Amino acid sequence: MENDLRDLLGELGDVLGRGATPSLPEYEPKAGAEPTGRSTCLISGMKKINDTIRFTLESSREEVLLAQPGGARSKSTLAKALPTHLDCLERGVTTRTLYQHPARYDQPTKDYVRATTEHGAQVRTLDEFFDRLIVVDHHVVIVPTNSERTEAAMFTDPAVARFAGDLFDRFWSRAIIFESAPLAETANLVGAEVQEAVKRLVIEGKTDEQIGRRVGLKPRAVQNHLRRIKNELGASSRSELCFLLGQQSVLEDLALEETPGP
Repeated sequence: MENDLRDLLGELGDVLGRGATPSLPEYEPKAGAEPTGRSTCLISGMKKINDTIRFTLESSREEVLLAQPGGARSKSTLAKALPTHLDCLERGVTTRTLYQHPARYDQPTKDYVRATTEHGAQVRTLDEFFDRLIVVDHHVVIVPTNSERTEAAMFTDPAVARFAGDLFDRFWSRAIIFESAPLAETANLVGAEVQEAVKRLVIEGKTDEQIGRRVGLKPRAVQNHLRRIKNELGASSRSELCFLLGQQSVLEDLALEETPGP
């Protein structure tokens, strides 16, 4: 989804490229103010971003799509988000949320998901990296414009929302329903996918920090995965691990090519 989001932003005339965002008009969030017309606005600062998201969700009427990367979210963040989410559901708004697989291991996130799904929310998880994306009522799109997520852009345009919604749907179709389950069952369901994602990123030469960000894992969890993979392959160093994983990937690709068709 990360590359697809970049393509989305590119299709919009690269307005979110470096040096371009300062030229966008600044959006001032106001309670009860409903985004209308077609426009692109910059939102600076976490408070303004959070206020804009909350006010936009409060004015939603039909559907809210939420892509929330990064694994577990803080208990305080979830507590602040819950009333707005429940309000949407009580008003008959359909909500669909995407998390990364590691969110399944976090108890506050599981509690949040249970509270919202009991009121009709739909939640799934995915092994792939994606950036934050919010689409409201097939009309409003909010995306971050920097890696720190301290700036965001809000598009109010049905064409942009349709593009972003189609992107969300492609990932949604591959995601797994988030249901509360014992730890062992969760590990059986998504553990292998998370480990395969870590392997792919090691082959790509990503650092532990980059792997954690893309897969949604904390540093210690990344190190635990790498330790298991090293033991599995008998690697004694990071460079040897990268070589062995690359070799394994090539052999698997060759095996697939040699598999006879139906």
